[in-house]
Amino acid sequence: MARFRPFRWLGSLLFNHWGSKATALVLAIGFFITTREDVTRDFTVPVRVLEDPERVLRTSLPGNVRVEVHGSWSRINRLTPQELGSLTIDVRNLSEGRLVIDESTLEMPEGVILRNIIYDRVDVRFDPMIEREFPIRPDVIVTPHEDYEHVETVAIPPRFVLRGPKTVIQEIDALSTEREELKNISRDVEISKSVLRPRDGVQFVGMEEGERPVVRITIRVKPKTSDRTFDVPITLPEGVPRGGDVPSTVQVTVRGPQPELRRLGELPEPIHAAVTHEKGPDGELGTVIVDFLLGPGVPEELAMQMSLDPARRRYPLPPPGQP
Repeated sequence: MARFRPFRWLGSLLFNHWGSKATALVLAIGFFITTREDVTRDFTVPVRVLEDPERVLRTSLPGNVRVEVHGSWSRINRLTPQELGSLTIDVRNLSEGRLVIDESTLEMPEGVILRNIIYDRVDVRFDPMIEREFPIRPDVIVTPHEDYEHVETVAIPPRFVLRGPKTVIQEIDALSTEREELKNISRDVEISKSVLRPRDGVQFVGMEEGERPVVRITIRVKPKTSDRTFDVPITLPEGVPRGGDVPSTVQVTVRGPQPELRRLGELPEPIHAAVTHEKGPDGELGTVIVDFLLGPGVPEELAMQMSLDPARRRYPLPPPGQP
């Protein structure tokens, strides 16, 4: 039985049929040399987006794309993603519909050819930028004094223009200001407040980005109108008998601003009666005329704001001998 000789076996493996083996080696080397000159490889490239100031993109663009590049084996083998840079999408040049990326924005290094750009399908939709004027509604909580009432709150300027995407602008109905609370006020008040940005993505026209307009707000109040009743004594002139329907006192109602009525009640003689006697013909006693007037201590500007009811009364006196 023949013994296994490893060295003889290795020698026969190397040298037997050496011609065929040499031919195969030459062919393999030639195939390697010829095919390594034509290589295709994939890279991931980031996307740089240039915004359109007149439109807002409502769909999301891809953050990166896959590119197929072609070139010599030696060039492609040492190519890095950094050499490819980034791909630029200029939104100003896009149309609504399927996204089409301009391959010319990706500059290829020397010796490298762009074969294809691979990215997900995107349906491009835009929202146009518009401008619209909105009223300003001051956010002021007013609690007037108990004798006063709130009349109005006015902002100057009363309106302001916003610029933004159409769908966002259409959701806005008014502009608001920073909040302010005023308590127990009894006179007109003027304050300044900045206008709040109602939504993200909108801009105040004529102002720098992030800047907010300031408005002047006037809060107007007025005194409440009320009335108060006083008992006014009637003093007849000397010699005029108190007959007929002439009373000793009359209830007079004063109507006017509530704060002034409070002041009127503090006076010692807020209302007095001026009594005159109008004689009748042929010895008749005639008529007693009573005019109700504000007291002499009431200032003229205060008196002009008030009215009296009744302001005058006439009392006919009975004939002599008739009770």
